[in-house]
Amino acid sequence: MNKSSIYYLVLLLGLPFYIGCSENTPTLDTTSQKKLAPEITKEIEQNGCIKSFTISEDSCGKGSFYSHYGKDTKTKEVKENNNSIIHHKLPSVQGEIIEIDENGENLNFLQYSDKIVVLEVFGKECMFCTKQGRILNMLKNSSKGKIQLIGLQVEGRMNPKETKKIFKKHGIRHPVIEGEDAEKLQDYLQFKKDWDGILPFILIIDKEGKVRNIHHGLTSLKELKKDVLDAQKVSTATE
Repeated sequence: MNKSSIYYLVLLLGLPFYIGCSENTPTLDTTSQKKLAPEITKEIEQNGCIKSFTISEDSCGKGSFYSHYGKDTKTKEVKENNNSIIHHKLPSVQGEIIEIDENGENLNFLQYSDKIVVLEVFGKECMFCTKQGRILNMLKNSSKGKIQLIGLQVEGRMNPKETKKIFKKHGIRHPVIEGEDAEKLQDYLQFKKDWDGILPFILIIDKEGKVRNIHHGLTSLKELKKDVLDAQKVSTATE
């Protein structure tokens, strides 16, 4: 057997191994990517959640816990309710009943009509929500009693052990509503405020119930302070 024959024989024997390696080479599945909610979001906002990050599907994207309230089945119902007032009576984890009037685009928190309301949608598996919770606490402490924080936890109901752990980790001292107890409120956020599941998701609501600012993803204390100040100015001007 000459050198040329040996060369081709080696190539033929090695071909199956080469094909096997190429088929098993991991590729980035862009079709299943989801948007990311942290500081990194702004750098890869169009590409979404990269698989190499240790973030659960529900904490960075479309949220399987509430995907069954899809726009295909709910859009008509929400549009029909656009001109009517929907009254929400939602139990908080702490036992308080939070009463909200949904009036078109507005959300009026009846117990807190004298305050700027900061509504944070967060998840128990969302690592960036922990940092956001601490920022919100700093915001409240600097507001001299002029704002009210409300939390909406959407990643499955928390058990007592999880509740204690998450409240301590986030520094939560404000009312928190479980998403499973607030399906209609989630509909409002999805269809009227374009929430697509990114966490954290924050609404700044003035005393008249108008949503003044919306933030998708981790938001700085500086930005939130500016939003609250703007909402206070508008509320003062209308009083």
